[in-house]
Amino acid sequence: MDARAVSHRAGYLFFAAGALLYVCAIFVASGSPGPGAWGIHLAGFLALPGKLLVFTLLGVGVAASAVVAFKPPARQVPPGDHPLHEILRITAGPRFALLAGYAAILWLLRTRTHFLGDGMIWLYGLREGDLSAPTEPLAQAIWQTASGALRQLGAPVLSSTLAMVSIACGAVTAVIFWGIAREIALGGGGFVTAFLLLMTMGATGLFYGYIESYPPVAVAILAYLLAGLRCARRGRGLFLLVLAFAVAVASHLVTLYLAPSLLFLILRGPVSQVRRAALIGLAVALPATLLVLLGSGPAQWLHTFELATGAARVGPVATSTMRPYEIVSLGHAIDLANVMLLVVPVPLLLLLAGIVQRRGRVPEASSPGAFLGIASGAGLLGALALVLPVAAAQDWDLTSLLILPLGVFGIWAGRSLCASGGKLIRVSVLGISLGSLLAFVLVNASDRAGTRRYETLVGPHARITDFARWYAYELLAHYYRHRGDYGSAMAYVDLLLRTEPANPRYWAMGGATLVGMGRYAEAVPLLTEALRRSPNRAGTRTNLGISYSALGRYREALPTSSERR
Repeated sequence: MDARAVSHRAGYLFFAAGALLYVCAIFVASGSPGPGAWGIHLAGFLALPGKLLVFTLLGVGVAASAVVAFKPPARQVPPGDHPLHEILRITAGPRFALLAGYAAILWLLRTRTHFLGDGMIWLYGLREGDLSAPTEPLAQAIWQTASGALRQLGAPVLSSTLAMVSIACGAVTAVIFWGIAREIALGGGGFVTAFLLLMTMGATGLFYGYIESYPPVAVAILAYLLAGLRCARRGRGLFLLVLAFAVAVASHLVTLYLAPSLLFLILRGPVSQVRRAALIGLAVALPATLLVLLGSGPAQWLHTFELATGAARVGPVATSTMRPYEIVSLGHAIDLANVMLLVVPVPLLLLLAGIVQRRGRVPEASSPGAFLGIASGAGLLGALALVLPVAAAQDWDLTSLLILPLGVFGIWAGRSLCASGGKLIRVSVLGISLGSLLAFVLVNASDRAGTRRYETLVGPHARITDFARWYAYELLAHYYRHRGDYGSAMAYVDLLLRTEPANPRYWAMGGATLVGMGRYAEAVPLLTEALRRSPNRAGTRTNLGISYSALGRYREALPTSSERR
């Protein structure tokens, strides 16, 4: 057995061991799902058929990886510039049919609850025409254009209609993934594997009817990565790359982490010093111009910078920052591990297996690999520095944007393992990747499972800030009120009043909930307290007047009505 075969065997053994540990961790975490293992506990919230499907896929993947690890290594497929022409020559008709089928899957498995991220806030803002997201102006403009178009067509602005935006983003992303797979794959089989691995990353959960700024932002990041890979391989296209970077930054300021990878390609390209300086100047001026034109100014940029760097501060400034843990802490490390196991589990395993495979050998020089490595490293540093007041499990979407390049890099790094391992290794990686994604998607596609998981994530045993808990309890109270389950809504209002009694909004919410239950006598003191703390609440006065009238206390109801006028 030559050295190359030994190194491949080491890579396969590492992947098989990692896959087994990953699936065992999922099995244990799903047995009694709690808030700590939020990246791998998803199957525990599914009904039996969903669990069987997920664990069957995961089990097949682990079994296939074990067979590959202990069988004689297959002959490695030599690298090629392009995938097999037969695959790439699929005509427009079948391509469109596949794309339509994928969009149908995104629709059928769309998110039914919108607790994660700021989904409910975005849904309300788009429905009411009152949405402000100055740090993500292009993404905001896309969503507002969609909601405006629905109104012009006379269609209701609901989660089901707005879901078409993220589904459309998913369809565009599939086209981008096709291009990325062409750039990073070895051979025809490697192309198919790379494409399907990209399509089944956990980050694609953003395209299953997700309502937030992040689906368009993810499209912009992936378009930038595709432009960068083509530029790195062909040595041209820097202007298009700068344009893609500007669009990404205009969609969300967090994408500034892509700047080092852009600078790398500009500095290494075969261009004159004058052109380099012009491209760097354009990379600074164009995003800033787009942001200003879209209504985002320096004040918003500074505010975003303060939020992003808040976790790293020390001294008096840090005392005002609400955070569940320090930036260097076990809790932060656990949450980062969770988000990577949720968003890029198989690419992460492939990356580590690729490192094991290459141990003791200098990796081949590769501009695409260096480009992806720099983008991944910068994104990972951003994720390490990001500690926000809300629960990490709730803000998974923002962190996933930082980890997207790592997913592409992992698939690139593991391509030789996939190429030389034959069909079994492809079955393994795709089975595990699909099983992991399905667990996430099926939970979000179920009202019951999605709500149970969210209640677990913000429950009494969750290590989150008071702010995150109040935010979550208020979302749950509104959710249950909207569904007519006033009893469950009132349970969360009670929790809010016990933990943050100084907030008049919670007193008003409790009173309104009791009015909905017909418990007018109990509603009066809560509504009165809300008005004592914040007199200028017209809706609260209305509810108080309704309560007095229902109790026959008309003299007290009349002043309330006159005050409203």
